[in-house]
Amino acid sequence: MKHTFQGSAGLAVALLLSVASGAAQAAWVENFDGTSTNSGHLPGQAITGSDFQVVQGLAYDFAKGASTDRYVVLSIDTTYGQGPTGTIKSTTLFNLVAGTPYKLSFDFSPTSGAPGYGPFTWNLTASIGGYTTTVDGSSSFGAQLDWRPVALFFTPSSNANLVPIYFAVASTFTQYVSAPIDNVRFEALPVPEPGAWAMLLAGLALTGVAVRRKPA
Repeated sequence: MKHTFQGSAGLAVALLLSVASGAAQAAWVENFDGTSTNSGHLPGQAITGSDFQVVQGLAYDFAKGASTDRYVVLSIDTTYGQGPTGTIKSTTLFNLVAGTPYKLSFDFSPTSGAPGYGPFTWNLTASIGGYTTTVDGSSSFGAQLDWRPVALFFTPSSNANLVPIYFAVASTFTQYVSAPIDNVRFEALPVPEPGAWAMLLAGLALTGVAVRRKPA
């Protein structure tokens, strides 16, 4: 009997894992490690080696020190006619399905260097299909990068086809504004299959039986 109930517990665990895994899909990822120019990109230009292009303002790609880990900076400098926002968008377009939960995540640094003393405050908005999240930061002379994770969770109520991911930096300052981003990831989150909740309840019931019947 002991062997029988251990098997039931194993089945319960398997059922729980099955429900948790759902219908996960492969994530889309852009970490900018394919970039290599160390220079600026103008509106209409692709950020070479990445899946993003510039819409407005400027974008630069840089290495993190001497490593091969790279990132992109969104910039505003109306002195050179680049503004009033620094905006990039993904060249990959996505189809959003009503009722499906999604997650857009990325890293950003709320501090960044600037040739002026500052601080030059800014806000950075990430968006897809009208869903947005905004974070704040500032640029100043000698400031060091301090990477932080950000995540946007949403479930659309209607379908939306061929939508890009946008990042946009805005500021009351017209120059010396730079917002660093890295490790952009977009994915559909697992959704329980039909009947999964019944399986979950069955799994919990089996686990309870196994715990109650297990010999001392």
